[in-house]
Amino acid sequence: MKTFGIALPLIALLSIGLTTEQSQQPQNGSTQQVFMRAERRGPERSSLFLVQVSAGSYTIRWDGFVEAPGQYWHQHFQLPLGRSGRLERVYFLEHEGDLLLLYEVGNETSGWAYCERVNQKTMKTRWIAPLAGFNLGPALVEGNDAYLSAVNLLARLDLNSGKYVWQQTALEKDHPPAFEQFGLPSLTGDVAIFNEDAERARVIEVDKATGKILKVRE
Repeated sequence: MKTFGIALPLIALLSIGLTTEQSQQPQNGSTQQVFMRAERRGPERSSLFLVQVSAGSYTIRWDGFVEAPGQYWHQHFQLPLGRSGRLERVYFLEHEGDLLLLYEVGNETSGWAYCERVNQKTMKTRWIAPLAGFNLGPALVEGNDAYLSAVNLLARLDLNSGKYVWQQTALEKDHPPAFEQFGLPSLTGDVAIFNEDAERARVIEVDKATGKILKVRE
């Protein structure tokens, strides 16, 4: 990604005291972290997403243009969106000094997502991992692995390499009806637990190492 020394007045239009909506914290495990959901401001077709971390404030425009903090001036880079999409939601987390961005993109007919790791000193992308789903749920990190969810999709992502350890896709084929949304996962021993965020509220238990579905219960 490229950086530029000329700042556009995105952050200047916003109040200094940015706030973020934090997901439910994990119940156990001191090495666990939760992605936070970025605050969304403005109308749907011209939204700004606000990210506040220790390095400062990031403002992400609906088209993926990012204004990032810098020592003397704001820096800029562009999130790849693909297929003429626009940002629908953004989650973020500082991890080992880097910025992790988990974001959903959509257009008139479909939705998809990406997870990107950015070096906050250089504003260069370390890696980017596509996620074939929408309705992103809040993500949980344990050590160097992130547990992600979207509609009919569960995944474990290696944060060092940006490669998926496993993905469970098309959950509705073996366990109908469709899983539209998941809440914050939890980890118990060797099991990852994903709770459906819907009226039916099914629970999926997955082997952390292999991604094998162990149980689906009401």
